[in-house]
Amino acid sequence: MAFTDLPRMFDSVAGELIYKIEGLDASGYTDVRLIDARSDRTLALKRFYRTATAEVNAAPAARSVIRFSPPAGPSGICPVPERTALIAAEADGERTPVRLFTAGLPPPGFFRTGCRFRQRAGHRAP
Repeated sequence: MAFTDLPRMFDSVAGELIYKIEGLDASGYTDVRLIDARSDRTLALKRFYRTATAEVNAAPAARSVIRFSPPAGPSGICPVPERTALIAAEADGERTPVRLFTAGLPPPGFFRTGCRFRQRAGHRAP
């Protein structure tokens, strides 16, 4: 059993976060757990029965740990850990590396400066 494809680091929870697994026990069942790496708490469990391959979307579980609240204290740039999710997947005792997923979804190909969107080098406006 092996995780063959993992979501990219810093992907948004607004899209799909697919973990692909191959080599499962086709004669029995396999439990795949999605784990919050900050608390080591199981967020979701999906059971696969009599299949050799599986896909698990971690986005709903990752969205469940994200909280939007203004930071207390002086204003400025400060990390807000509640706006990210640290997720790992586990099956048959094998755990994936921890992935950090974000709540934000920037427009593709653009970044914001001041009041206008500027085009990145090598990207064309739609």
